Amino acid sequence: DLIPGIEKIAKRRAKSPAETPNIRVVKNIIDHRSVLEKAKLELTFDEDTLLNVEEAYLRKLLASSDKKFITIGRFSKEKGHFRLIEAFEKIYEENPNTCLIILGGYGDLYEATVRKAAASKASARIIVIYYMSNPFPLLKQCDYFVLPSFYEGFGLVLAEADMLGVRCISTRIVGPSKFMEQYGGYLMENSKDGIIKGMQDCLAGKVPERLTIDYEQYNREAVEQFE
Repeated sequence: DLIPGIEKIAKRRAKSPAETPNIRVVKNIIDHRSVLEKAKLELTFDEDTLLNVEEAYLRKLLASSDKKFITIGRFSKEKGHFRLIEAFEKIYEENPNTCLIILGGYGDLYEATVRKAAASKASARIIVIYYMSNPFPLLKQCDYFVLPSFYEGFGLVLAEADMLGVRCISTRIVGPSKFMEQYGGYLMENSKDGIIKGMQDCLAGKVPERLTIDYEQYNREAVEQFE
């Protein structure tokens, strides 16, 4: 997705019009074995972890049969947490046995996100967590991963959710779209209404259980590209 822009820069810097930009795409390796191993560990919170609810309440929700949506990303504007909260209000209105978990680290919008969640009509079912060194035991206990971003690089957490058996959906944006399209993922319109539709489709069983990706093969190809 970045190639067209890079080509323009390269052509402007070329010494002659005949000079062709030398651009190669090399995929990052996805450390799926590490993710799977970390997911087997006990769910624990760090000294720096902050919760907007009591830990016991969160654990009770995780152990329940309620459908759990989760997003993971730093607390900054491009991650779309505010519109996700607004979208979840509609989902909660239609399905009271749902909850939303927002896990982030860094960024300057943590406190604003907590306030946004507290003011929501679905406030009792929105959990905001600041920082976990190992988020995978938490992610594994959720039903659906939502990437509501306005823009992304790749969105590695989509792959991490998929390898843990969590159905995942993403806004149709540069970065995640190509990956999701290649491996049969679910893309939603880049808007609040699009996110509502995506979450509704999750509950209706219209989102694929897994992406059609072989992570071992993906990594072999990445290594070959580097070599």
